[in-house]
Amino acid sequence: QARRLLADPRARAAVRSFHGQLYEWSHFAEVRRDPMRFAQWRATLPASMLREAELLVEDVVFARREGLTTLLTATHTFGNDDIARVYGLSGTFDGTFRRVELDPTKRRGMLTQVGFLASRAYAADPDPSHRGVAINVRLLCATLPNPPPNVPALPMVPPGATNRQTVTANTGPGTCGAASHATLINPVGFAFEGYDSVGAFRATDRGQPVDSSGDYPIDGTPTTFMDAVQLAGFMARSRSAHECYSRYWLEVLTGRGPQPEDRAIIQVVGAQSRMDQPVLSI
Repeated sequence: QARRLLADPRARAAVRSFHGQLYEWSHFAEVRRDPMRFAQWRATLPASMLREAELLVEDVVFARREGLTTLLTATHTFGNDDIARVYGLSGTFDGTFRRVELDPTKRRGMLTQVGFLASRAYAADPDPSHRGVAINVRLLCATLPNPPPNVPALPMVPPGATNRQTVTANTGPGTCGAASHATLINPVGFAFEGYDSVGAFRATDRGQPVDSSGDYPIDGTPTTFMDAVQLAGFMARSRSAHECYSRYWLEVLTGRGPQPEDRAIIQVVGAQSRMDQPVLSI
């Protein structure tokens, strides 16, 4: 019955809706940028962000019959003229989307797509906090501590400080964010410092080299990564990411939150997902 349902054309809409809710695609429509600051910005970019995300999911799930591993590490995407401007792709593009190959050292999978990056950024700078929260909550199902009460005033940051230096001064070790930002949110959020507010790749920030490195306990093991591409690769191989993905699918299919007795099926489905084997074969 499950195979029959997946073969129905309506399954595409269901799969698209699941990923749209999980990864908050609705926020793409809220993105606005100053074209004087970001030459890649166009008013049509938010709609193109959404279509790019949809097409990658449909291609991975229905054309390639693969899963989360490929969603996190794919070296291709689907772009039109809007997307090509942000990615700096060569060739001639118009409003039609087509499959394009990406530089695998700079972009891989859905986490380096324009939509994920631009919808989690401020008007001028990237937002490591929201990018980091998304990784923790939406990709790894990590539990984040509640914000502390009585947050003090933000410290003075030297002029010319990079975005990472500013965020660290405000929420890093020794601040009110020491329990959550410094240990869980910022490390994975900083992995995306190589992408600016509109999602374009950048090597410098305020004249200084971008630092996208970090340390994070993936599957309980301290893991060091140099950038978002390497982080995505570690997550694609992790038990935590695949079990998290399975848990969210279970919530949608059952219409309720996970229960203790669901742990076994989450582990089984997560293991199948991790091996990129069809779950229906079990």
